[in-house]
Amino acid sequence: MIVLSPFIAFAILGLAELLRQQRGDGRFLVFGAIFGLAAGTWAVTTGLRMRLRDGWDVLRRDPRPPVIFLRPFLEDERVRYNSPVGKRIGADVPKADAVGKVTTEPKIGRTLRSIGPFVAVGKPGQWLASFGAARIYLDDHEWQDTVAFLTAKAMAIVLQPDERGTLWELELTVQRVDPRRILMLVPNAGLRPLGFERVRRLTGQVLPVPLPANIACDAFMFDERWIPRALQFGKKPQSALREFIDQVRQLTIPQEQIDAFADFVGTIRR
Repeated sequence: MIVLSPFIAFAILGLAELLRQQRGDGRFLVFGAIFGLAAGTWAVTTGLRMRLRDGWDVLRRDPRPPVIFLRPFLEDERVRYNSPVGKRIGADVPKADAVGKVTTEPKIGRTLRSIGPFVAVGKPGQWLASFGAARIYLDDHEWQDTVAFLTAKAMAIVLQPDERGTLWELELTVQRVDPRRILMLVPNAGLRPLGFERVRRLTGQVLPVPLPANIACDAFMFDERWIPRALQFGKKPQSALREFIDQVRQLTIPQEQIDAFADFVGTIRR
């Protein structure tokens, strides 16, 4: 698909030039350039996603305990808009347009891979994996047992709580994981105050220490007593994550736990 991308773009440009010559309208060439660029970009992106490695293969090749990303599947596709969405009353403003995906997964993944392979459960029926964590795909009857096992053996957990379906994962993480290994992604209260409050109420049912109210941050890390510490990513999430990475590296994992994880991954045939 990547190899075909320039041919797709040139084909659209050629068709636009032909229409321009036949109709005598230069706008065809302008529109052709726009659509050609969009089609070429789509082809490159699709090709790169087709080449992403399967999560089980990543775990087999990298023997380190993994970093597990637990999130609602809907978060993979949620987009950011350039203005408030909804009906306008009393103002003549342009319609809100999507300007990109909200997820910070690809950005934080580059840093988190320094402590272990970054993996997540893939959405059932997904044709192409998303950028960021390598996807592992599980059957309906096995996903909870597998996630529970991986969570217990992980180097760290990246948890994105949401009332749309992560309460089980939240309870599992709180019960089984050292809080110092948990990075909790949250909506920034400065941009999405209602979203942050929904997450704060949801986690308040489970966390030993509630999250603070009305704080503009992108994530929380925790100490051994579950006291949360706010992290703000900005344009360089690797800087904000450095403290979390250093904290995780100071924690040891028993060799038998590492061996048990390696044995489990070795039995997977995908």
